[in-house]
Amino acid sequence: MTPESPSDPNTIDLGWACATDVGEGPVVLGIHGLPGSVRDFRWLGSALEPQLRFVRVDLPGFGGTPMGDSASPKAIADFIAKFIEEYIKEPVVVLGHSYGSIHAAEVGYRFPEWVQGVGLVNPWGIEPHRGYRNTPNFELMRRAMRTPAVKSLLNPLVVKQFKSAGFKRINALEARRTFDRLAHFEWPRHIEAIRGLQQSTLVCWCDDDYLIEADIVQRMADIVPEGPRLRFETGGHNSQKTHAVELADAIVPWVNSL
Repeated sequence: MTPESPSDPNTIDLGWACATDVGEGPVVLGIHGLPGSVRDFRWLGSALEPQLRFVRVDLPGFGGTPMGDSASPKAIADFIAKFIEEYIKEPVVVLGHSYGSIHAAEVGYRFPEWVQGVGLVNPWGIEPHRGYRNTPNFELMRRAMRTPAVKSLLNPLVVKQFKSAGFKRINALEARRTFDRLAHFEWPRHIEAIRGLQQSTLVCWCDDDYLIEADIVQRMADIVPEGPRLRFETGGHNSQKTHAVELADAIVPWVNSL
């Protein structure tokens, strides 16, 4: 179920990061996918914010947050840990959607003192999914989208492809930065982080996700620590919207029990 209206609070600009912060109580930190922004959690926000403190942060190079020095998952995890330590200043539950699940797992693995629980929503598993397998070579695309001779033709085509896949607000700059992130991704490191999680872990996914096969997520859910498991027949790749109410109903008691 989807709430009647989304939550679109004013953005807090820290200079080095932009975020939203609504509600009181235990903290859930939303980590958006790729590409994405704090808007990715606007429907879940409506369901969570009356019951918990829900903080959402734009990752470097997306939304209102400036581009950082590195696009690697390690660097993004360092950014998130800094945000928790300097802005939130207390342990949180990290909730990552899609590619954001990689960052949620990495932060939980490397900074357990700041992470009480890990939530993985429509997450990447520990093996390549159809969306990954069907995307052209990331490093090649990254370079091509910056090559003067081809970028004027290639960039609009890439943006069109992203929009047809459901990323309606993306522009050429965010498309290029998306391939930057993907070019820095390493499966062995992600698998290490997933297998190394010690915190209670929520996993939520949909059978009709057009990017990530349900069985891939199920196999990952079988190896991470115990926690809520929500598997829906329908809902697509954005269950934080299509099943925002059900997801919030699972998150609130789970977070309060940690």
